[in-house]
Amino acid sequence: MVVKMMRWRPWPPLVSKKYEVRLVVKTLTLQGCDLVRPGADKGLVLQIKWKGPKLTLSSLRRNAIARNFTREAQPQPNDVVFWDEEFHTLCTLSAYKDNAFHPWEIAFSLFNGLNQRSKTKVPVVGTATLNLAEFASVVDQKDFDLNIPITVSGGAAESSPLLSVRVSSTGF
Repeated sequence: MVVKMMRWRPWPPLVSKKYEVRLVVKTLTLQGCDLVRPGADKGLVLQIKWKGPKLTLSSLRRNAIARNFTREAQPQPNDVVFWDEEFHTLCTLSAYKDNAFHPWEIAFSLFNGLNQRSKTKVPVVGTATLNLAEFASVVDQKDFDLNIPITVSGGAAESSPLLSVRVSSTGF
């Protein structure tokens, strides 16, 4: 039996770039939103989840999600919460087109205090996401000051709180 062999072109090489990302969480401006329960002695805590890329076969392979927490902080009389905390991670962005990368997300969750000893979950006050791949394609700027709107859970607010962060990256 004679079989003809077809010659397939090889897959194009995956282009990936490694970045060291530095995230500085500066402030949270409440803008009239009452996120802190009255009479509560606990302040607000921000959880940062470094999610990474979404893969098509994510059910087969679990990626570790790194988590960071800010310290607990009380709102000031001018409705601003000050943190000024810095977090670092290494991320690998893989390209699918010229100068365009697959999404690499950072998820922010805002809690009304965290009780480490409690067996019950602390309810999430608000959430936000940030896609790092949108900023990796900008070559001339490496530091970004961003104001991210927080989506408040459990109700529609007239004005949403703004999370002020600074993202800087260095490629290698």
